Parts: sequence; structure tokens; C-alpha cells
Amino acid sequence: MVNSISFNDGKKYRNSIAQHRQIREISDEVCREHGKSVLENSSFYGGKCRGAYWAERQGHPTHKEQIKKDVAYCIEYADSPERFEALLKGMGYSFDQKRMSVRAPGWERSVRLSSIGYTKEHLNQILERNQNNPNFYIIVQEHRPYKSTKYPLLRVMNQLDFSISHSHDTAIKLVDSILLIIIATFELLHTLTDVILLSANMRHLERDLKQYVFDYRFMQKNDLHTVKQLNRYISDTQKQINELEHERGLLRNKIRHEKSPEVKAENREQR
Repeated sequence: MVNSISFNDGKKYRNSIAQHRQIREISDEVCREHGKSVLENSSFYGGKCRGAYWAERQGHPTHKEQIKKDVAYCIEYADSPERFEALLKGMGYSFDQKRMSVRAPGWERSVRLSSIGYTKEHLNQILERNQNNPNFYIIVQEHRPYKSTKYPLLRVMNQLDFSISHSHDTAIKLVDSILLIIIATFELLHTLTDVILLSANMRHLERDLKQYVFDYRFMQKNDLHTVKQLNRYISDTQKQINELEHERGLLRNKIRHEKSPEVKAENREQR
């Protein structure tokens, strides 16, 4: 049983993912005190943060899925621990051999490889398999991780020129140009199969490309170029929603008290 209102600070129980985790920890502590078993390595403890949870619900790859993809790429073309570490560093990660974890600059925490399915024994098995593969050197040469590429920037420049020439506001030109550079860069990367983003953070940002494009097109369509304009748009939209919700409430009351089936059906349709 859980009290819905805390007697310490009067706050309500919000039924959030974080509070689920907290209750689970309390429950496990009680079980340990009474000698009961606890699922230490259950999926709950490896659970997703709120951002990862909603990213997965919306069909986007999660943070750990991106790391797993990068690690899988590096281990496929490594035949020694040194080569594996060098490939990870080339992709923007630092590697801690003792803890078997990876980390990119700016991250608060490192990620253990065991949490994404790569134990030390599993990694050693793959490295040994690659060492014993007589065609491994050929495979690496055919798919080199550091292949030099010339970026076709002409398309980006053409789009920038179009955006700049169709606006007379300096602030609009600046904001639109920056957004267009970011989006156009990611769009180009999708067309180049031999390019690898060497920054881990950039690869993780690329996951949300569709959302960036959607947001940018939305702002273009509604002529939104500043935070002030966006806040005003949000405020006006919320006001419209409140008015419609009030109107729905009135119709709901009419439906509840209406005797005529025809009028009731008409009110339902309007609602």
C-alpha cells in the first residue's frame, strides 16, 4: 500500500517511471531484510530513462542502441584489443579497458559494454574469430573505416543561397541559414554510404533527423523565426484548445440531458 500524499512534504504520488523505480528499490530492500530473493539483473534495473522510453515509443533508436551499433561496427573490423580501442577512439569514444566501458566527450556517464550485450568473453571470442579468419585482412581493406571523402557541398550552397536571397530580415537569414546547414549536412550523410561521423555526439544527434526536418518545415510554414514568435504561437494555440475543450464540455452536458435521439446524434457529431 502506498500513501498517495507524502506526510513529509505533502507532495502527490505522480506514478512516474522514476517513482516506479524508487518503489521497486524499497520493495527489494524489504525482501533482502527478510531473506527473500531479489531479481538483481532484471530488465527493470536496466530500464530506460524517460527520453529513451519515449524515443522507443515513437520509433526512434535509443541512446544505447546507437552505442551498440557503433561497437558492433568496431568489433567487426578488429582482430586485437588494441585495434578495437583504436577504432572506438576514431569514432569519438574513449575506452576504459578495466571497466569495459565507453564514453564520449561531454557525457556525464560512461556506458558499460556488458549493458549492451558485449561481455569481455564475448568480445574476446569475436576478436579470436577475426584473427583466425584468413580473409580478415581483405575484408578490412574492402571496408576501411577511415576512407577519405569529398563532400558535395554545391547542393548545400545552392539551398543556402535560395534561403538568403528570399528574405530581407537579417535575423531570419541567420536563423534559417544555420538550420539549413545542419539539416542539409545530415541529408547529405544519408546519401554517402562511405562516410562515418567521427563524433559520437553527432551520430547520436543524427537519430533525430526526421524530427529536425519536421520542426524546421513547421516553422517555415507558420513563419516562425524567433523564440518570441514561437511562444506567441504556442500561447494562441493553447487558447484555441481551451476554447474548444470548453465547447466540448457544453456539448457533453447537452448530450447527457437531451431526450431526442436526432438532436443527441447531432450534438455528438458536433462534439
